[in-house]
Amino acid sequence: MNPAPIAVIDLGSNTARVVVFRIEPEGTFQAVADAKVPLRLIRQIDSRSRLRAEACESTLRVLADFRQIALGAGARRIITVATAALREASNGLDLISRVKQTTGISIRLLPPEAEARCAFLGAVYGMAAENGLVLDIGGGSLQIGHFRNRRLLATWSLPLGALRLSDRFLRSDPPGKQEIRRLRDFAAKVLARAEIPELREDEILIGTGGTIRNLGKIDTRLRGYPITRLHGYILTAGQTRGLSALFCDRRGSARAAIPGLNASRADSITGGSLLAELVMEHIGAGRMLVAGLGLREGLILEALGVELPEPRLVRASAVRALVSRFTSWDERRAGRRKKIAETLSSVLSPPDSRFQSEMLVHAAVILDIGRSVEYYRRHEHASMILRSAGLNGFGHREILYLSLIIEVAEHFEWKERSFKPILRNGDLDEITRSAVLLSLADEIEHRVPLHRAPRLGCRIAGNSVVLSEPALAAWDPGSIAEAFVRSFGRNLRVSGRARSS
Repeated sequence: MNPAPIAVIDLGSNTARVVVFRIEPEGTFQAVADAKVPLRLIRQIDSRSRLRAEACESTLRVLADFRQIALGAGARRIITVATAALREASNGLDLISRVKQTTGISIRLLPPEAEARCAFLGAVYGMAAENGLVLDIGGGSLQIGHFRNRRLLATWSLPLGALRLSDRFLRSDPPGKQEIRRLRDFAAKVLARAEIPELREDEILIGTGGTIRNLGKIDTRLRGYPITRLHGYILTAGQTRGLSALFCDRRGSARAAIPGLNASRADSITGGSLLAELVMEHIGAGRMLVAGLGLREGLILEALGVELPEPRLVRASAVRALVSRFTSWDERRAGRRKKIAETLSSVLSPPDSRFQSEMLVHAAVILDIGRSVEYYRRHEHASMILRSAGLNGFGHREILYLSLIIEVAEHFEWKERSFKPILRNGDLDEITRSAVLLSLADEIEHRVPLHRAPRLGCRIAGNSVVLSEPALAAWDPGSIAEAFVRSFGRNLRVSGRARSS
């Protein structure tokens, strides 16, 4: 039985948000309730560095409501943090005390280094990245963490939030060239003084937080991108510059109508996009990987004392978490299909095809989740579920690669080409070969009686590949054999004899 959900309340400088998570046995996060309110606290600090009275009252009301949402979702633990706005407000501690007295909520005033550390934990936990920088653009501050071998080495917290910069420099609508230049000059000087290292060749930039995710969401809408899940989306430096130019050229009303733009960020997205562009230029990043997880998930990992697992283990856990949600998924059959796929791959896949083999095995495990929609179109449905599901450790190339193995395994046909820019050269051929092996594994699995394990033999004999299993004595592989010849350049022969070496 899963433990009780945990609620996280993030009192940010731009937006306050509560998310209630159920932590799956596999270590994945499943959101079960959430709410957000754009309090704009960094904007509510007056000339005496005090939060205005109306902002304090609004915060009390919102937090009291968030507490009820957490309790209504069954949370027995509520982790609440405040960031830049309350750190800077001279009456921030007074507000924290009032919140405790009024609502019973204990707020942790998160130090900058702890904020950067938790953002790193959340972002990298769901990624396969080993080395790089984590970028988190908040409403009032910018957090950056440098990590190697999935361990945090250094952090920076800078007064460069999206709302702070927009309010300070971008007064006109749309902003003027001089305003944009002043913002750029100011941010560039702050970044230069911080001495943030440039990205090395083996490092990648990971972006997390609401501003970065909203940039990714807008870009996917503008491009007609085939995967709906933002986690793992790659935002290039050129695309980031294009988004900044788009926001700078439009008035507020026209900017708010841009597909994918969250209404609560219409007044801060311009400053946020310019800052993202500048950071990428400053560290020499040609692309940024958008993380679906971040500060809130990092706070839970910190509270539970969870260490960052290896990427391969993250992917395996994500697959287990996904399939466990479907009552139609049969663990025994999936395990048999996986073992058959491993046998086929060990003989027929090239020695250097570790990635290809791993994706084939995952596809063999996942295939039957499509039964939950319809058995006769389970390949198509499983593929569609994969493209919208959150799979930690899988980038968009990996998700697409995996979903296409399953989709193509049904009829050995390609239905669309909009995904080609996401894949690498050679991926289509690899996917087709893996799809043939998946189809073979599936056909063999459901012919083997459930009371015994598959006894599959696979060997190369001259210009043929011979499969031997007693349950296959009467089976004609038909179209699979034809696809096998096209993909592997060898004939496929099936024998009902016992496994031979």
